[in-house]
Amino acid sequence: MPKYIPWVYNINGVDQYVSPPLGPHRLGNVSGNNSLSNWNYYALLNNGSKQSDENFNYNANFSLNYEIPFIKGLAVKFNYGLTQSSSKTEQVMMPMSLVRNGQGNKLNNHLFTDNTAWDAPVLNRSGSRVSYDNLTTKNQQTNFFITYDRKFGDHNIAAMGSVEKVINGSEKERNCGRTRHREYTMVHLLVR
Repeated sequence: MPKYIPWVYNINGVDQYVSPPLGPHRLGNVSGNNSLSNWNYYALLNNGSKQSDENFNYNANFSLNYEIPFIKGLAVKFNYGLTQSSSKTEQVMMPMSLVRNGQGNKLNNHLFTDNTAWDAPVLNRSGSRVSYDNLTTKNQQTNFFITYDRKFGDHNIAAMGSVEKVINGSEKERNCGRTRHREYTMVHLLVR
């Protein structure tokens, strides 16, 4: 006799996955999807249930400086940055067959023995699902600067202008449904 409550028990020569008992005074429901007694981790591992995740992202930054040769003191600068990421999750949860100790809430019936009164196996389908999630995000930032810095005798003239453009967007697909989220453009003009 085991000194613990096993997840698998041999009943009439067949290994069966056990619905976890909820305690000495309560039987759990085998079918459903909102209680500990509705599932068995080892049954999920062995019935084809799985989840896979993939992630990918990259960053790129570019910069260009140019001093205009025919106008002394005038220069332009261009910056561009791009970040893109994607993630994909596929999940399959298959039905599982569970048995329950039908007298587990009665005195002296908490542990499994050869005399345990087992309920008939139940195929729990309520948590079964196949899901697919795909999330793609893209962020772009562009900056343009123009500067003028020149000295004329005792006088110094310095000016700077800047324009920034930011575009952020994401797209999420779940089980063939598509949602577009947050795509906006922001433009700043700064003159000093």
